[in-house]
Amino acid sequence: MHDLNTINRLNAEAFAKAITNYRAQGRYVLARYDGLTLMSIETFSTVGDAAHALVQAQESAGASEHFDLLSPLPEWHAAKRDQSEDRPTADPRTLAGYIANVQRLET
Repeated sequence: MHDLNTINRLNAEAFAKAITNYRAQGRYVLARYDGLTLMSIETFSTVGDAAHALVQAQESAGASEHFDLLSPLPEWHAAKRDQSEDRPTADPRTLAGYIANVQRLET
């Protein structure tokens, strides 16, 4: 069984991956905190929807709650493709490796 600090840390790490993923997809993320604990996230495709949700959340928030509205990440931040595709998969010094690399580049 984990102690409360470990649970909070694991929870924050899980949310951090999801938040980064949503922001890289071009979505706005509204994060709700209760004290220092991240309680939930919501995503929105437009800034207007996100701002409206933020205002509504702040109006009904408890004394210990606060919110962060995170904008999408710049387009250059999200990788368009896996750069490992650039590495040859077969030894280019052999005939089989040369053929495999040529076929890979043609597709």
